Amino acid sequence: MVDLEIESLGADGFGVAQFERHPVHVKGTLPGEVVSARIVRRRHGDWYALPEEWLVTTPAHAVPACDAFMRCGGCSMQHLTADDQLALKQQWLLDQLAAVRVVARRVDAPVRGPSYYYRRRARLAVRSVRDTGELLVGFRESFGSRVARLNSCCVLAQPFANELPALAKLIAGLDARESIPQLEVAVGDDSAALILRHVAVLSTADRRALAAFQSRSNIRVLCQPAGYDSIVDLADAPAPLLRYRLDGFGVTLAFHPADFIQVNRSINAALIATAIDWLAVERRDFVVDLFCGIGNFTLPLARRGATVLGLEGAPELVQRGRDNAARNGLAQRVRFAVADLYAQPLTAVASALAGANKLLLDPPRTGAGAVLPVVIASRVERIAYVSCHPSSFARDAAALRDAGFTLSKVRVFDMFPHTTHVETLGVFERSWST
Repeated sequence: MVDLEIESLGADGFGVAQFERHPVHVKGTLPGEVVSARIVRRRHGDWYALPEEWLVTTPAHAVPACDAFMRCGGCSMQHLTADDQLALKQQWLLDQLAAVRVVARRVDAPVRGPSYYYRRRARLAVRSVRDTGELLVGFRESFGSRVARLNSCCVLAQPFANELPALAKLIAGLDARESIPQLEVAVGDDSAALILRHVAVLSTADRRALAAFQSRSNIRVLCQPAGYDSIVDLADAPAPLLRYRLDGFGVTLAFHPADFIQVNRSINAALIATAIDWLAVERRDFVVDLFCGIGNFTLPLARRGATVLGLEGAPELVQRGRDNAARNGLAQRVRFAVADLYAQPLTAVASALAGANKLLLDPPRTGAGAVLPVVIASRVERIAYVSCHPSSFARDAAALRDAGFTLSKVRVFDMFPHTTHVETLGVFERSWST
């Protein structure tokens, strides 16, 4: 136990103090506060601590909505107001851009939506407490592998926000309880699914118990004995698809419960609308959507009148995109194709970009990678770049600047309130088109 005076706020939302010439990251604290804290981890010269008593607090300190906030690793910023969280995330982005000398012509105000009950996809850990035999379901604890004890979770979307004790009780009663390391939850607009990862065969009694839970909760229970391609329902049939609507574009997208989707429904809708607005989509446009997934941006682009080609590395997502286009009456305006956007050579991608004048780019957190030089070599005039990691966005922004693009607008979207994750949208224009 040490007394620490918090001097600054890190990009991870933790207060930062100094102790014995080591930076100490203290969860749930703000600059100007003094706490008595317990050092819980030392890693790469940085120490991490959990406060046990506040000796001095500040008026800016928000009261966390969740009483498990300090011990649960699912959130890191509930001690900050929503405005302060967004200001910190935006500053992190601007700092990353400044470090590579990229200046945006315009920085729009951050966008936020509901702060609670928003998260429609999550992976939850399952663990038995050795001493008591109690079974826990939830996020892992801060700085540890144990599972936090949660009666509810105020960031998970319903119906899962209040179902954690019921899920724990359900699994505790199964014969296979010791062979279930994790769950995944997925929520559509009108239904929800629970994926049960199990490494032992489920007994007949277990299947009956899971079926009873499914019946009374209206949550579809799915079994995953191996990889994602092994997911089936309790009758060993293919997993049913969930759906979400994009009302602003008259589009409904179906997705497999294990598919990647943007977790925050309202922020996703705002992000799509802003990206299409900033791209200034017209009926004459040919837009390529790289890393298109199930068509989250592809179909709204087509609904706005553009001809769109969606490229994605996962064949199952490409097929989902094609099916979504057909169901929404957009098959004539949209094509989907499988393309490994990280594998060399990228001649197929270069060919696909040959006739495009605009681009939607939504890569993983590692950034655009090998596909970026192909984009630069194309004749694309305007790029809407959606990023989930400011560092990789800044790195790619510098490469685009060096190739003659200007970052004309940038904006952050609070896709994951109470965490350090932030979604960024930037629009880049070639000098000849400005």
